[in-house]
Amino acid sequence: MARIIPPSKPFSMPSVWAEREPLSIAISAPDGFLSQLRPIDPEFYEERGRINIADYLKAQDQYLNERLENGKMVFHYTTIPALLGIVRDGALWASDVRQLNDRWEIRYALNQLGAILAADSAFAKNHQPIQAIFGVDRFWQFASCFSKSRDQLSQWRAYGNQIGVAIAFDRDHLDEAATAAGGYLTDCRYVALDEFSSFKAELDGIIQSLKDPSLFNEKGELINMTIQHQLTKQAIEIASSIKHPSFREEQEVRFIGEHGSLKKEIQYRSSERSLVPYATLDLDMRRFGGSKRKRYTNFLGMMEIMVWPQNADGQILDAIELLLRDVGHVPIGRSESPYRT
Repeated sequence: MARIIPPSKPFSMPSVWAEREPLSIAISAPDGFLSQLRPIDPEFYEERGRINIADYLKAQDQYLNERLENGKMVFHYTTIPALLGIVRDGALWASDVRQLNDRWEIRYALNQLGAILAADSAFAKNHQPIQAIFGVDRFWQFASCFSKSRDQLSQWRAYGNQIGVAIAFDRDHLDEAATAAGGYLTDCRYVALDEFSSFKAELDGIIQSLKDPSLFNEKGELINMTIQHQLTKQAIEIASSIKHPSFREEQEVRFIGEHGSLKKEIQYRSSERSLVPYATLDLDMRRFGGSKRKRYTNFLGMMEIMVWPQNADGQILDAIELLLRDVGHVPIGRSESPYRT
C-alpha cells in the first residue's frame, strides 16, 4: 500500500480554496488501492508511490484560482435533483431559449435588431421582410446557462431553490463537449437600447441578402422560405447571446445549439406551466471523444461543487462525494454567500 506524506507543518493556500480540509481527502495511489477524491497528476507522485499532499493541494488551489481569474472556470447553478440527473446521465439539459427563466430576453434582442433594419432607407417602405425574419415565433434554439461569477447570492436565489449547488466546470472541457454536440459556447453580451446600433455590421449579411430582388413578389413580400429560414437563423445566432444590462452581474456564458445542427434528437419534459423541449449536452469525455481529461477535473469536466446555504447539512456534502465516485471526485464545500429567504 502506498504511503501518504502528511504536511510537516501548516501551509497556506490561495484565498478561494483555502478552507478545504486536507484531512478529509483520500488520495489515489498508483496501484489504485486508495479511493480517489481529487484527481492526482503524475508530478505529485514521489519515490515508491508516495504523495506529497501539501504540495499537491497548494498547486491545485493555485491552478483553480488562475482558471477562475482567466474566465476558464464557469459555474452552473442548479438544484440537488438536477445535480443527480447530471451525474447519472453524464449530460446537461439545454432548454428551448423561450422557456428560460428570463424568457423575454430573446424577444428583446430580436425586436431591437429588427429595428436597426427598419431604420435603413432600403426598407423604409416595406417592413414585411423584417417582420418575417425577426418576428418569427417558431424557432428552435436551445441553451444551457453558466456564470463566470463564483458564489453569487442572486444566482443562488434564482436557481438554487431551498438547497442548491454550483458546479464549476472547466471551460475548455465544455468547449469540446459543445462542439461534439453540434453547438457552441459563447459569452453573453449585455446591451442597452441605445447601444444596438453597434450591431449593424453583424447584420450586414442579412441586409445584403435582402437587396436581391428575386427573393420578393410584386408586393415586396419575402417568398423564398429557404432564404428566410437561413436569415432567421443568422438573426437568432446574434440575438441568443444578447441580454438586457439588468442581468450583467450574472456574467453569463451560454451553450447554444440550433435544432438543425444538434447531433441528438430533441426530448420533452413537463413543467407546471408548459411542455418544454430540450436537447442534451453530453459531458462525459469518455463518450463524446474529448482529447484528454483536463487537469484537476473529473470525466464530466467538474472542478468544484459548492452547496448553498451555509448551514446545509454536512450529510449532503458526504452524499455528493459518494455520488461522484464513478466519475472522479472534486473539492466539495459550502457556499460563503449569506442565506436569505
